[in-house]
Amino acid sequence: YYWTYAHHLQWNYFDHPPLVALWIKFFTANLLLQDHVFFIRLGSIVSCAICSYFIFKTISTISTERAALVGVFLYNISFYASISAGVIITPDVPQMVFWTLSMYMLTKLFEDVNRWKYWLLFGISAGLCIMSKVHGVFLWGGVFLYALLYRRQLFAKPQIYVAGIITLFIISPIIIWNIQNDFITYNFHSERVTIDKNSGLQWQGLLKEIIGQLIVNNPFNIVLIFFFLFFKKSINNTQLYRVLKLTALPLLGIIILIAFFRQTLPHWSGPVYITLIPVAAIGLAEMTQRTIINTLRWACLYTVVFYLLIIAAVNFYPGTFGKGTEPYLGKGDISLDAYGWKEAGEKFGVIYNKIAGGSKHPLVCNNWWGAHEEYYFARPLHIEMIGLGSMNVLHNYAWKNKYTFSFTKPDTAFCIVHSDEYYDVRKAYAGYYTKIDSLATIHILRNKLPAHNFYVYRLSGWLQ
Repeated sequence: YYWTYAHHLQWNYFDHPPLVALWIKFFTANLLLQDHVFFIRLGSIVSCAICSYFIFKTISTISTERAALVGVFLYNISFYASISAGVIITPDVPQMVFWTLSMYMLTKLFEDVNRWKYWLLFGISAGLCIMSKVHGVFLWGGVFLYALLYRRQLFAKPQIYVAGIITLFIISPIIIWNIQNDFITYNFHSERVTIDKNSGLQWQGLLKEIIGQLIVNNPFNIVLIFFFLFFKKSINNTQLYRVLKLTALPLLGIIILIAFFRQTLPHWSGPVYITLIPVAAIGLAEMTQRTIINTLRWACLYTVVFYLLIIAAVNFYPGTFGKGTEPYLGKGDISLDAYGWKEAGEKFGVIYNKIAGGSKHPLVCNNWWGAHEEYYFARPLHIEMIGLGSMNVLHNYAWKNKYTFSFTKPDTAFCIVHSDEYYDVRKAYAGYYTKIDSLATIHILRNKLPAHNFYVYRLSGWLQ
């Protein structure tokens, strides 16, 4: 989906700021290498290395290189850091680069709060973090709470205000874009997190969030962080750790509160635990070498086994562990997001070329995750994807359509429906086309058993 951002750069997008688009543009050489998934995701891999460096510098500035190496290790065994922000290309990727850089700037700041250089660099870094993902505002939230609770004399220093003005200047495109678009980003995200007082407490949602946090952030990291938060007073009373805790814990508290009432996503908590990694790293590094080695060994074993299980499930699980009946074959099986799409796209190409006869008819989708179909089905054939439906489900496609409609005629179109997300095509597009024909079903097997299907339709009789 974020690959679609890179095709038409904007100052902001429906659901996120623009830096992830620039990341993709840069690492694909202005999209010249977009046909290779490796280059689309290369920015994530490089960014994970950069973040590891900033984690090392953050911890080594306030402690030993031994503790810093432990911190780098803990960072890379976090599934959030190494996968969500280290392989998958999402807004979290540039966010983590500037989040960890901001952490490093804070360590330098609290060596001497009068130094203009680090205040200015923090203002720039925090601004770029927010331009990656709005979570970045918690960096300034932590500084503000620290100044309010522990060091009010900071409010008398001009450096903090100049740094704040720099951040505001950097994020001004987000503000201007939202003014021009009726604050659609704010309305969308506020709807996701606004507590519905009539819904009652959702204990199951809270349990899912806690389990999700343990999996995504690695249970070893979480246990170590909270153990040293509560039992290592020598660490927790320093200036820097107060700032880090006041940055991380309010975000964690908000996520937990929302989980009581609405659906949350586990990776939202990623910045919380990355911010607190120095607590765990320094605490662990002060223990015996045997304890350090054994802890890291078991943490590494857990991580490697988990990765191997994911790889095995995606590539070798017989059929699907989701629904086993059509038309919903595979529904609930998240491993299918990463299996069979390229094969299905190649099979669709044969069908399309036989029917289209050289014409360039677009694909249509009714949801933002149609981007998966655009990449694997439309891109190889050099045809466009058009979004038809509500802005609240189309997201960026509502803006992308402005470009697509300028040179693509939707009089006849094709539609791909994934069985994992099956919906009634005739009902979904009844207001757009008079005729909808089922053309074919593409069957994808995994380990010789049916895994999921792709249903191909042709739509004609465009209703303008």
